[in-house]
Amino acid sequence: PHAYLYVDEWRESFKFFISRINSESFWIFDLAGSVPIYCQHAGLGQPSTQVYKELYNSVGDEAADIEPLQTDPSKLVGEWENEKRGVSIEFNADKGFSWQTGGNEVQGTYSADAEEITIIPAGQAGGITFTYLLGTTKLILTDPAGIETIVYKPGHEPAQASTPTTAPATPEQPAQPSGLVGTWQNDYLGVMVVLGADGSYIWASPYTYEYGTYSASSTMLFFSSMGYTAQYYYLLEGDYLAIYDDYQSIELYRTD
Repeated sequence: PHAYLYVDEWRESFKFFISRINSESFWIFDLAGSVPIYCQHAGLGQPSTQVYKELYNSVGDEAADIEPLQTDPSKLVGEWENEKRGVSIEFNADKGFSWQTGGNEVQGTYSADAEEITIIPAGQAGGITFTYLLGTTKLILTDPAGIETIVYKPGHEPAQASTPTTAPATPEQPAQPSGLVGTWQNDYLGVMVVLGADGSYIWASPYTYEYGTYSASSTMLFFSSMGYTAQYYYLLEGDYLAIYDDYQSIELYRTD
């Protein structure tokens, strides 16, 4: 590398490598498997697949899983999944979609161009716009908050490490307060929160599409996603749910 770039984010610090290609362009990448960023003067066009392979080869990666970048949004149509994370997405030719996470499912409509896809969950006026990178068997969706969802064509997900003959016992998921389970919305803010009986959740807004697991006490809600847990107070009164902390709050109403 020709330089290092250190970025301090409020949760952690990141180290990136900068590798100059020529006077017009350079790479920014890390060694954690994230998508490398190709930087160049405007107007020079999209880098080829070979450029990406050369980058990975330079750090000892054979780049066997690099696929040609697809820019035809019709190639999104079909089923995509990530069994490890319990995510299943289907884009239909009629512009309908379904997104399943754990025991929760969101359906609606979508539109897409060569770089972005906007999903509009049923019952919401506004949508969530993701940027995407599409290969022949792999799809990377990035929401406005920078959270990536990686899914694959069925049968093409990378093999996981072998499972021990005797698997460790899975801790039993604590039962959630029954009044919390369901779909909650704030139409004015365009926010939808789905709380599943199995402890999974989806939080969709114009700015993020977050999913993971949740648990609750009599006064607190705990949302865990991407290795981070956030906690909030909540007030539940029938079909009304307020979620808040010392700095912000949101009011939601049951829709199911």
